[in-house]
Amino acid sequence: MDTSQKMFLLAVEEMNFTKAAHRAYVTQQCLSEHIRNLEKTLGTQLFFRTPRLQLTPSGKALYETLQQMSQLEANLHARINELEQGQVGEIRFGLNTTRARLFLPELMKAYHQRFPKVTLSVTLGDTEALMEDLLKQKLDLVLGVDAPPSTLLERIPAGEEALLVAATNSFLKRYYKGGRGWQDFHTGDAIDLRSFEPFPLAGNLNVSTVLKLAGSYLWQLDIVPKQIVSISDYDTQLNLSGQQLAATFCASFMLPAIQNQNQLHPQHEPLLALKLSGFSHPISIEILRPRQLFVPRYLEEFISLIQAHLVVWHEKIAQALA
Repeated sequence: MDTSQKMFLLAVEEMNFTKAAHRAYVTQQCLSEHIRNLEKTLGTQLFFRTPRLQLTPSGKALYETLQQMSQLEANLHARINELEQGQVGEIRFGLNTTRARLFLPELMKAYHQRFPKVTLSVTLGDTEALMEDLLKQKLDLVLGVDAPPSTLLERIPAGEEALLVAATNSFLKRYYKGGRGWQDFHTGDAIDLRSFEPFPLAGNLNVSTVLKLAGSYLWQLDIVPKQIVSISDYDTQLNLSGQQLAATFCASFMLPAIQNQNQLHPQHEPLLALKLSGFSHPISIEILRPRQLFVPRYLEEFISLIQAHLVVWHEKIAQALA
Protein backbone atom coordinates (compact mmCIF):
# COMPACT_ATOMS: atom_id res chain seq x y z
CA MET A 1 0.00 0.00 0.00
CA ASP A 2 1.51 3.34 -1.04
CA THR A 3 1.59 6.62 0.87
CA SER A 4 -1.41 8.16 -0.89
CA GLN A 5 -3.53 5.14 -0.08
CA LYS A 6 -2.50 5.30 3.59
CA MET A 7 -3.35 9.03 3.65
CA PHE A 8 -6.75 8.21 2.17
CA LEU A 9 -7.45 5.66 4.92
CA LEU A 10 -6.56 8.22 7.60
CA ALA A 11 -8.85 10.77 5.96
CA VAL A 12 -11.73 8.25 5.98
CA GLU A 13 -11.18 7.38 9.63
CA GLU A 14 -11.17 11.03 10.70
CA MET A 15 -13.49 12.46 8.03
CA ASN A 16 -11.46 15.63 8.54
CA PHE A 17 -8.36 16.48 6.49
CA THR A 18 -6.81 18.60 9.27
CA LYS A 19 -7.08 15.83 11.87
CA ALA A 20 -5.89 13.20 9.38
CA ALA A 21 -2.87 15.33 8.48
CA HIS A 22 -2.05 15.75 12.15
CA ARG A 23 -2.08 11.97 12.65
CA ALA A 24 0.17 11.52 9.62
CA TYR A 25 2.59 14.27 10.81
CA VAL A 26 2.19 16.19 7.54
CA THR A 27 0.55 19.47 6.59
CA GLN A 28 -3.06 19.56 5.45
CA GLN A 29 -1.83 20.77 2.05
CA CYS A 30 0.40 17.69 1.76
CA LEU A 31 -2.45 15.32 2.64
CA SER A 32 -4.84 17.06 0.25
CA GLU A 33 -2.27 16.72 -2.52
CA HIS A 34 -2.04 12.97 -1.90
CA ILE A 35 -5.84 12.67 -2.12
CA ARG A 36 -5.93 14.70 -5.36
CA ASN A 37 -3.19 12.53 -6.88
CA LEU A 38 -5.14 9.42 -5.95
CA GLU A 39 -8.32 10.84 -7.52
CA LYS A 40 -6.36 11.74 -10.65
CA THR A 41 -4.81 8.26 -10.89
CA LEU A 42 -8.18 6.53 -10.47
CA GLY A 43 -10.04 9.04 -12.62
CA THR A 44 -12.79 9.58 -10.07
CA GLN A 45 -13.79 11.77 -7.15
CA LEU A 46 -13.32 10.06 -3.78
CA PHE A 47 -14.85 12.64 -1.43
CA PHE A 48 -17.77 15.02 -1.46
CA ARG A 49 -16.18 18.05 0.18
CA THR A 50 -19.32 20.11 0.83
CA PRO A 51 -21.41 20.67 2.87
CA ARG A 52 -19.32 18.20 4.92
CA LEU A 53 -16.71 15.61 4.06
CA GLN A 54 -18.30 12.36 2.82
CA LEU A 55 -17.18 9.41 0.74
CA THR A 56 -18.50 9.12 -2.80
CA PRO A 57 -19.58 5.65 -4.02
CA SER A 58 -16.13 5.31 -5.62
CA GLY A 59 -14.52 6.36 -2.35
CA LYS A 60 -16.47 3.68 -0.46
CA ALA A 61 -15.35 1.05 -2.98
CA LEU A 62 -11.73 2.12 -2.60
CA TYR A 63 -11.99 2.12 1.19
CA GLU A 64 -13.32 -1.45 1.28
CA THR A 65 -10.61 -2.60 -1.15
CA LEU A 66 -7.81 -0.94 0.82
CA GLN A 67 -9.12 -2.52 4.03
CA GLN A 68 -8.80 -5.92 2.38
CA MET A 69 -5.29 -5.07 1.14
CA SER A 70 -4.30 -3.96 4.61
CA GLN A 71 -5.59 -7.20 6.06
CA LEU A 72 -3.61 -9.20 3.51
CA GLU A 73 -0.44 -7.31 4.47
CA ALA A 74 -1.12 -7.99 8.15
CA ASN A 75 -1.69 -11.67 7.37
CA LEU A 76 1.63 -11.85 5.51
CA HIS A 77 3.53 -10.26 8.40
CA ALA A 78 1.84 -12.62 10.86
CA ARG A 79 2.70 -15.65 8.76
CA ILE A 80 6.33 -14.62 8.36
CA ASN A 81 6.53 -13.92 12.10
CA GLU A 82 5.17 -17.38 12.88
CA LEU A 83 7.67 -19.02 10.51
CA GLU A 84 10.60 -17.03 11.90
CA GLN A 85 9.83 -16.95 15.63
CA GLY A 86 7.32 -19.70 16.37
CA GLN A 87 4.27 -19.12 18.56
CA VAL A 88 4.93 -15.49 19.48
CA GLY A 89 2.37 -12.74 19.00
CA GLU A 90 -0.40 -10.57 20.34
CA ILE A 91 -4.17 -11.09 20.35
CA ARG A 92 -6.32 -7.95 20.45
CA PHE A 93 -9.64 -9.09 21.89
CA GLY A 94 -12.87 -7.14 22.43
CA LEU A 95 -15.78 -8.06 24.71
CA ASN A 96 -18.26 -6.73 27.24
CA THR A 97 -16.89 -5.52 30.60
CA THR A 98 -18.78 -7.93 32.85
CA ARG A 99 -18.16 -10.85 30.51
CA ALA A 100 -14.45 -10.07 30.72
CA ARG A 101 -14.52 -10.03 34.53
CA LEU A 102 -16.45 -13.30 34.79
CA PHE A 103 -14.98 -15.25 31.90
CA LEU A 104 -11.51 -14.00 30.99
CA PRO A 105 -9.31 -14.97 34.00
CA GLU A 106 -10.07 -18.69 33.74
CA LEU A 107 -9.77 -18.59 29.93
CA MET A 108 -6.43 -16.78 30.01
CA LYS A 109 -5.00 -19.12 32.62
CA ALA A 110 -5.68 -22.14 30.40
CA TYR A 111 -4.44 -20.38 27.28
CA HIS A 112 -1.24 -19.04 28.84
CA GLN A 113 -0.19 -22.54 29.78
CA ARG A 114 -0.19 -23.47 26.08
CA PHE A 115 1.12 -20.21 24.62
CA PRO A 116 3.22 -18.39 27.24
CA LYS A 117 4.77 -16.05 24.63
CA VAL A 118 1.45 -14.75 23.29
CA THR A 119 0.14 -11.57 24.93
CA LEU A 120 -3.51 -10.51 25.18
CA SER A 121 -4.70 -6.91 24.80
CA VAL A 122 -8.35 -6.45 25.79
CA THR A 123 -10.75 -3.70 24.73
CA LEU A 124 -14.01 -3.44 26.64
CA GLY A 125 -17.27 -2.24 25.11
CA ASP A 126 -20.56 -3.18 23.49
CA THR A 127 -20.69 -5.38 20.40
CA GLU A 128 -21.46 -2.73 17.75
CA ALA A 129 -18.69 -0.37 18.93
CA LEU A 130 -16.21 -3.25 19.06
CA MET A 131 -17.21 -4.33 15.55
CA GLU A 132 -16.20 -0.88 14.28
CA ASP A 133 -12.76 -1.36 15.82
CA LEU A 134 -12.59 -4.81 14.26
CA LEU A 135 -13.35 -3.41 10.80
CA LYS A 136 -10.69 -0.73 11.34
CA GLN A 137 -8.22 -3.52 12.19
CA LYS A 138 -7.76 -2.28 15.74
CA LEU A 139 -8.88 -5.70 17.03
CA ASP A 140 -8.32 -9.31 15.97
CA LEU A 141 -11.39 -10.87 17.62
CA VAL A 142 -14.66 -9.78 19.20
CA LEU A 143 -16.99 -11.84 21.34
CA GLY A 144 -20.21 -10.66 19.75
CA VAL A 145 -23.64 -10.62 21.39
CA ASP A 146 -26.41 -10.70 18.77
CA ALA A 147 -24.05 -8.97 16.36
CA PRO A 148 -25.55 -7.14 13.34
CA PRO A 149 -24.72 -8.58 9.88
CA SER A 150 -21.46 -7.69 8.12
CA THR A 151 -20.15 -9.27 4.93
CA LEU A 152 -16.59 -8.29 5.88
CA LEU A 153 -16.52 -10.44 9.02
CA GLU A 154 -16.41 -14.16 9.64
CA ARG A 155 -18.85 -15.34 12.33
CA ILE A 156 -17.94 -18.39 14.42
CA PRO A 157 -20.88 -19.74 16.49
CA ALA A 158 -20.24 -19.83 20.24
CA GLY A 159 -23.65 -20.64 21.74
CA GLU A 160 -26.98 -19.04 22.56
CA GLU A 161 -28.28 -17.25 25.66
CA ALA A 162 -31.62 -16.08 27.00
CA LEU A 163 -32.82 -12.62 28.00
CA LEU A 164 -33.55 -12.44 31.74
CA VAL A 165 -34.84 -9.85 34.17
CA ALA A 166 -33.20 -9.57 37.60
CA ALA A 167 -35.30 -8.36 40.54
CA THR A 168 -36.38 -9.29 44.07
CA ASN A 169 -39.80 -10.64 45.03
CA SER A 170 -40.54 -7.63 47.25
CA PHE A 171 -39.75 -5.23 44.43
CA LEU A 172 -41.96 -7.07 41.95
CA LYS A 173 -44.80 -7.43 44.44
CA ARG A 174 -45.06 -3.62 44.71
CA TYR A 175 -45.96 -3.42 41.02
CA TYR A 176 -48.10 -6.55 40.75
CA LYS A 177 -51.58 -6.03 39.27
CA GLY A 178 -52.51 -9.62 38.43
CA GLY A 179 -55.94 -11.00 39.28
CA ARG A 180 -54.62 -13.93 41.27
CA GLY A 181 -53.00 -13.71 44.69
CA TRP A 182 -49.28 -13.06 44.83
CA GLN A 183 -46.91 -16.01 44.70
CA ASP A 184 -43.16 -15.65 45.16
CA PHE A 185 -40.91 -16.33 42.17
CA HIS A 186 -37.79 -18.49 42.14
CA THR A 187 -34.74 -18.19 39.89
CA GLY A 188 -35.52 -19.81 36.55
CA ASP A 189 -39.26 -19.08 36.71
CA ALA A 190 -40.96 -17.26 33.83
CA ILE A 191 -42.52 -13.86 34.51
CA ASP A 192 -45.33 -12.26 32.51
CA LEU A 193 -44.65 -8.52 32.62
CA ARG A 194 -48.23 -7.79 31.52
CA SER A 195 -49.24 -8.63 35.09
CA PHE A 196 -47.22 -5.70 36.43
CA GLU A 197 -47.32 -1.94 36.34
CA PRO A 198 -44.26 -0.56 34.50
CA PHE A 199 -41.48 -0.67 37.08
CA PRO A 200 -38.18 1.26 37.27
CA LEU A 201 -35.22 -0.14 35.36
CA ALA A 202 -31.45 0.17 35.60
CA GLY A 203 -29.78 -0.21 32.22
CA ASN A 204 -26.78 0.65 30.09
CA LEU A 205 -25.88 4.25 29.39
CA ASN A 206 -25.31 3.64 25.68
CA VAL A 207 -27.43 1.61 23.29
CA SER A 208 -26.53 -2.04 23.83
CA THR A 209 -27.66 -5.39 22.46
CA VAL A 210 -29.57 -6.27 25.64
CA LEU A 211 -31.14 -2.81 25.78
CA LYS A 212 -32.42 -3.18 22.20
CA LEU A 213 -33.83 -6.65 22.82
CA ALA A 214 -35.52 -5.59 26.05
CA GLY A 215 -36.94 -2.47 24.39
CA SER A 216 -38.33 -4.51 21.51
CA TYR A 217 -39.90 -7.00 23.92
CA LEU A 218 -41.51 -4.27 26.04
CA TRP A 219 -42.79 -2.54 22.89
CA GLN A 220 -44.52 -5.77 21.81
CA LEU A 221 -46.23 -5.87 25.21
CA ASP A 222 -47.21 -2.18 24.89
CA ILE A 223 -45.12 -1.33 27.96
CA VAL A 224 -43.24 1.96 28.14
CA PRO A 225 -39.90 1.37 29.91
CA LYS A 226 -38.98 3.56 32.87
CA GLN A 227 -35.17 3.55 32.99
CA ILE A 228 -34.25 5.60 36.05
CA VAL A 229 -30.52 4.78 36.11
CA SER A 230 -28.25 4.56 33.05
CA ILE A 231 -24.80 3.12 33.69
CA SER A 232 -22.76 0.76 31.52
CA ASP A 233 -21.78 -1.52 34.39
CA TYR A 234 -23.80 -4.63 35.21
CA ASP A 235 -22.43 -4.96 38.74
CA THR A 236 -23.85 -1.54 39.63
CA GLN A 237 -27.14 -2.30 37.88
CA LEU A 238 -27.48 -5.56 39.79
CA ASN A 239 -26.52 -3.89 43.05
CA LEU A 240 -29.32 -1.36 42.54
CA SER A 241 -31.71 -4.20 41.76
CA GLY A 242 -30.63 -6.03 44.90
CA GLN A 243 -31.49 -2.93 46.90
CA GLN A 244 -34.98 -2.98 45.33
CA LEU A 245 -34.54 0.34 43.52
CA ALA A 246 -34.98 -1.11 40.04
CA ALA A 247 -34.98 -4.25 37.91
CA THR A 248 -32.32 -5.08 35.33
CA PHE A 249 -32.48 -6.87 31.99
CA CYS A 250 -29.45 -9.03 31.25
CA ALA A 251 -28.30 -12.03 29.24
CA SER A 252 -28.31 -15.41 30.99
CA PHE A 253 -24.49 -15.34 30.85
CA MET A 254 -24.72 -12.88 33.77
CA LEU A 255 -26.29 -15.41 36.16
CA PRO A 256 -22.99 -15.83 38.07
CA ALA A 257 -22.89 -12.04 38.56
CA ILE A 258 -26.38 -12.21 40.09
CA GLN A 259 -25.23 -15.04 42.35
CA ASN A 260 -22.17 -12.99 43.33
CA GLN A 261 -24.41 -10.09 44.31
CA ASN A 262 -26.40 -12.36 46.61
CA GLN A 263 -23.21 -13.68 48.21
CA LEU A 264 -21.75 -10.19 48.71
CA HIS A 265 -24.96 -8.81 50.25
CA PRO A 266 -26.50 -11.59 52.38
CA GLN A 267 -28.41 -8.92 54.32
CA HIS A 268 -30.45 -8.14 51.19
CA GLU A 269 -33.36 -10.13 49.87
CA PRO A 270 -32.07 -12.55 47.20
CA LEU A 271 -31.95 -11.20 43.67
CA LEU A 272 -33.73 -13.51 41.22
CA ALA A 273 -32.98 -14.31 37.59
CA LEU A 274 -36.30 -14.72 35.78
CA LYS A 275 -37.11 -15.82 32.24
CA LEU A 276 -39.50 -13.70 30.19
CA SER A 277 -42.85 -15.22 29.27
CA GLY A 278 -43.41 -15.10 25.51
CA PHE A 279 -39.85 -14.08 24.65
CA SER A 280 -38.42 -16.68 22.28
CA HIS A 281 -35.57 -14.79 20.59
CA PRO A 282 -32.26 -16.49 21.52
CA ILE A 283 -29.28 -14.21 22.05
CA SER A 284 -26.67 -15.39 19.57
CA ILE A 285 -23.06 -15.48 20.81
CA GLU A 286 -20.42 -15.45 18.08
CA ILE A 287 -16.71 -14.96 17.76
CA LEU A 288 -16.19 -12.31 15.10
CA ARG A 289 -13.02 -11.81 13.08
CA PRO A 290 -12.05 -10.27 9.73
CA ARG A 291 -12.16 -12.60 6.77
CA GLN A 292 -8.53 -13.51 6.16
CA LEU A 293 -6.44 -16.09 4.33
CA PHE A 294 -3.97 -16.85 7.11
CA VAL A 295 -4.77 -17.31 10.78
CA PRO A 296 -1.85 -18.00 13.16
CA ARG A 297 -2.12 -21.23 15.07
CA TYR A 298 -2.07 -19.39 18.40
CA LEU A 299 -5.16 -17.43 17.29
CA GLU A 300 -6.96 -20.57 16.09
CA GLU A 301 -6.26 -22.20 19.46
CA PHE A 302 -7.56 -19.15 21.32
CA ILE A 303 -10.83 -19.30 19.36
CA SER A 304 -11.20 -23.03 20.05
CA LEU A 305 -10.58 -22.44 23.75
CA ILE A 306 -13.25 -19.71 23.88
CA GLN A 307 -15.75 -22.08 22.27
CA ALA A 308 -14.92 -24.91 24.68
CA HIS A 309 -15.15 -22.68 27.76
CA LEU A 310 -18.46 -21.21 26.63
CA VAL A 311 -19.97 -24.67 26.12
CA VAL A 312 -19.24 -25.49 29.77
CA TRP A 313 -20.39 -22.04 30.93
CA HIS A 314 -23.70 -22.23 29.08
CA GLU A 315 -24.38 -25.78 30.31
CA LYS A 316 -23.93 -24.71 33.95
CA ILE A 317 -26.27 -21.75 33.49
CA ALA A 318 -28.92 -23.90 31.76
CA GLN A 319 -28.86 -26.30 34.71
CA ALA A 320 -29.17 -23.44 37.22
CA LEU A 321 -32.18 -21.99 35.37
CA ALA A 322 -33.93 -25.34 34.81
